[in-house]
Amino acid sequence: MSKVLNNYVPLKELGNIKKKAQNRLVAASKPELKTVRKAKDDIGVKKLFSNKPYNRLKERFHQVFGPVGDDGNLLRPSNKYSTEYFRQSVGENEALDKTIQVCKELESEGTSKPEFRKALQRHKKTMEDIAKRYDKIKPEERRAIVEQSYSDMARGIHEADPEGARSLMKNMAEILQNHKLKQVQR
Repeated sequence: MSKVLNNYVPLKELGNIKKKAQNRLVAASKPELKTVRKAKDDIGVKKLFSNKPYNRLKERFHQVFGPVGDDGNLLRPSNKYSTEYFRQSVGENEALDKTIQVCKELESEGTSKPEFRKALQRHKKTMEDIAKRYDKIKPEERRAIVEQSYSDMARGIHEADPEGARSLMKNMAEILQNHKLKQVQR
């Protein structure tokens, strides 16, 4: 029966197109920060990775992402510099920009809806607004705004494309966890 159906509708090809689109979204949405300090360059990072259980990791993993001070070292403790950490997590994580770009490409190919991209763009704008006004917003209010923005984004992308939303949510949840930690530490 499937052989007959494939004569009229290329089911396998359609499935592959959708899977390739989802794979592109997943790859684009992986969290990625620019500023990284390695143990060989930062005494605090070196100290961290000299302790158990981190000292068992291979040297190539001895690195920490975070904003740096005038001395070139990570700002520590992170709860003292929560503004800088939050702004870095919003400003340097190119995952959202890359995902929005992939959505535009998929739209032009006909495999994504504009509503999917627009939900991501609204979320990006909200996060940028929080970063700009970070010190003017109470921590509890910041947390509520961040959570609501992620909720709205998740709902928007799910309504536009449930399968595409499922593809992104693991990476988005990782970014959310990072944002929640950074914005409530203060």
